[in-house]
Amino acid sequence: MIQTHHKQLSPSQKSSLVDKKLAEYKSMALSSLSAAKQNLIDSGETLTRKAEPRREQDASRSLEKRRSMEEASGSRSRDPPLRKSHTVHRGETIAAPPPPTDPKPVRQNAAKGIEEALKARVKGAPDVEADDEKIRELAKVIESQLFRLYNRDAGPKYKNKYRSIVFNIKDEKNEGLYRKVVGGKISPRSLVAMSAGEMANKEL
Repeated sequence: MIQTHHKQLSPSQKSSLVDKKLAEYKSMALSSLSAAKQNLIDSGETLTRKAEPRREQDASRSLEKRRSMEEASGSRSRDPPLRKSHTVHRGETIAAPPPPTDPKPVRQNAAKGIEEALKARVKGAPDVEADDEKIRELAKVIESQLFRLYNRDAGPKYKNKYRSIVFNIKDEKNEGLYRKVVGGKISPRSLVAMSAGEMANKEL
């Protein structure tokens, strides 16, 4: 039978061996901690790099939104004030109405035209007695009634009616109209109220 003799360690040797083992464990622990720390640092940098583009995008959007609001506000402040006398819709521009024209020249020409038409017919009819003054006053009354008929407006309707009256007075085939107007059988008020067909009636 073989006997194995184990070398006995002295107390100092045992203490040295324990210290050596502790140093190895401590070195291994420090290496592990250092590696873990580096991993945490690397992870933080990765997260930071991923978050930076998002923050830049958010900041850019916020700046664009602020600029748009400032431009809209500036545009409204530069718009001219709307005139209170007109109703203006968005995108529309309404011009002020033109000043009313003076109807006096139109009325004077109408009275003159009626007077000349009556004088021309009376001059060719020896049996009709009427001096120039009577015809002038009659023409003024006819024009006055015509102006009143169209609510004191010497516009297109007034002018068309005037032309119709003068045309029928001058019509050589119409012998009854001017005679009854000058003789008083058709009053100025009735004359201006007559239609073109009534004035042209051969039975007048």
